[in-house]
Amino acid sequence: MSEAKVTWFGHSCFLIELAGSSLVLDPYGVGSVPGLRLPDLNADEVHISHDHTDHNAAQRVLCTGRPLQFTAREVPGDHDHHDGAHRGKNKILVIEGDGLRIVHLGDQGRLLTQEQIDAIGRPDLLMLPVGGYFTINAQEAHQIMDQLQPVVTVPMHYRYNRMGFQMLDTLDAFLDTDVPVLRAQEKQFVITQGMERQILLPVLVQ
Repeated sequence: MSEAKVTWFGHSCFLIELAGSSLVLDPYGVGSVPGLRLPDLNADEVHISHDHTDHNAAQRVLCTGRPLQFTAREVPGDHDHHDGAHRGKNKILVIEGDGLRIVHLGDQGRLLTQEQIDAIGRPDLLMLPVGGYFTINAQEAHQIMDQLQPVVTVPMHYRYNRMGFQMLDTLDAFLDTDVPVLRAQEKQFVITQGMERQILLPVLVQ
């Protein structure tokens, strides 16, 4: 069975292992996210959604340079509600391989247009910012879930205890939903075809 192994390192940083290749998404710099410390990572490539220090620390990833055995394409997005005029542009990443589609929304700051929805498609896994202030908030996150109808949604870019920026919301509002919420036992989880629709919460141990 086709599967993707996904590891969450807090904030918006993930390691995707799929089809024999690996990709790190949005690694954060030293001291850039309160309460979080990113270990040195190894992967074939690294993707940066936008050039802010809590997302752009490509130097923290030792890249092999091997070509990816899956496709990774970018869909243009916005970091705010004003066409990027306040916080700049954002790159939504769509990963496809072994029959799976994985989508990382980066710091998306507004609802998706129909053109973006069509370009993204329905994700098997959606990594979705929910904390507001810098990105979409919980209500807008649910609207994007309605737009994309993801199978598995993993929230990111929120505050939890001492982890994350104080101006961000916690998960409370986002978890007020009829979508089943499952809690993983660790920060790593597996995505396969045919999973039930769910919100999945990986455990982050620092």
